[in-house]
Amino acid sequence: MSFHRFWQRTVGGFPADFWILWAGILVNRIGGLAFPFLSFFLISRGVPQNVAAAAVSCWGIGGLSAAFFGGWSADRIGRKFTLLTGLILSVVTMFTISWFEPLFLIFACAFLAGFAYDFQRPAVSAAVADLVPVSDRVRAYALNYWAVNIGASIAPLIGGVLATISFHFLFSFEGTTSLLYFAIILFCFREPRQHVQGVRRSPFAAFRDRRLVLLFGLACLLTGQFFQAYSTLPLVMSQKGLDAGDFSRALVTNGITVVLLSIPISRFLQRWSPATGLSIAAICTGTGFFLTQFAHTTPEYAATIFIWTLGEIAIASTTPALISRIAPPGQQGVYQASYSMSWSFGILLGPTVGGFVLQTCGEHALWSGCGTLGLLAAVGFWFLLRRVDVDNLPVLESSPNQSAVLEAE
Repeated sequence: MSFHRFWQRTVGGFPADFWILWAGILVNRIGGLAFPFLSFFLISRGVPQNVAAAAVSCWGIGGLSAAFFGGWSADRIGRKFTLLTGLILSVVTMFTISWFEPLFLIFACAFLAGFAYDFQRPAVSAAVADLVPVSDRVRAYALNYWAVNIGASIAPLIGGVLATISFHFLFSFEGTTSLLYFAIILFCFREPRQHVQGVRRSPFAAFRDRRLVLLFGLACLLTGQFFQAYSTLPLVMSQKGLDAGDFSRALVTNGITVVLLSIPISRFLQRWSPATGLSIAAICTGTGFFLTQFAHTTPEYAATIFIWTLGEIAIASTTPALISRIAPPGQQGVYQASYSMSWSFGILLGPTVGGFVLQTCGEHALWSGCGTLGLLAAVGFWFLLRRVDVDNLPVLESSPNQSAVLEAE
């Protein structure tokens, strides 16, 4: 196969507006420093650890509350407006949070920052569905996920340097990248006209669709597992005599795997039915976390992380594409937002439940439970999703000539 043909099959065939959106996502994620360094910022001010953790929870609560509003706005008002609103709110919070002294103002900024990030997320997913034909959406969402993880791999390196200088610089850097993303969308991105079609209903309408409820419930069985990597996994590794450096070296496997394999895996996923792809993803996720109980060294932990990262890639690529197919016309944003809440529930409930199981029952019960949940999700995807018969859904296709359905600014 020639390089040109390989390139076309991998990243070719997408409209210019998709790449404008992709570039903005990459810039924004490179500047994603506030969330991972928020606790360090508060601790540097002498705030107790439990109070610092509460600020991080405020961020998560803000994100959870934003999903419905972001989806409704993306459908009712527009993808571009929703993106710009979320980004300008992010700019304001990032440039102000480090200057506040009262804790309640910092907590408020954390809430608004989480709200701003998740408010714009449904608009991104819906815009991709508007711009890209059904046959290429798995690949498109994989490319977006790839950009997110490239940025997330670079951001901690930049944040570590800026934090040693000043947290003002750190938060201002994220504010600047959000402002740059805002400018990219404002001046370069054209609003897809397709979103105005269809009947608009309430922000909660998606949960009256049993297909969405099914996907949401099964996804929650998996998203809670992914956040064990940032909560219970470091605790277990420390119990076995490994330190933070060992944890970082093991976890870097996740970022490397996503960057190297997201695009090749998405090409395979395009050939399979959603039921097959998501079942395999659930098996990889459950197997990876189940095998964690047998790991004792950094390379062994890295191997288990590699396995469950394959499941993470498959879910992040396949599910948004599937949601874009089952969403009725005019409700793309609401459906994407409703599904995205499974990740918000994962970050809120996963660490709490996992920590309780680890403390009361031990690590073997924790990782065996993850394996069981992965198996249950795989069975659910395979049997129940096949009965839903998503392959025969009437779908809203993108126009072959996307430029004809775009509003010139």
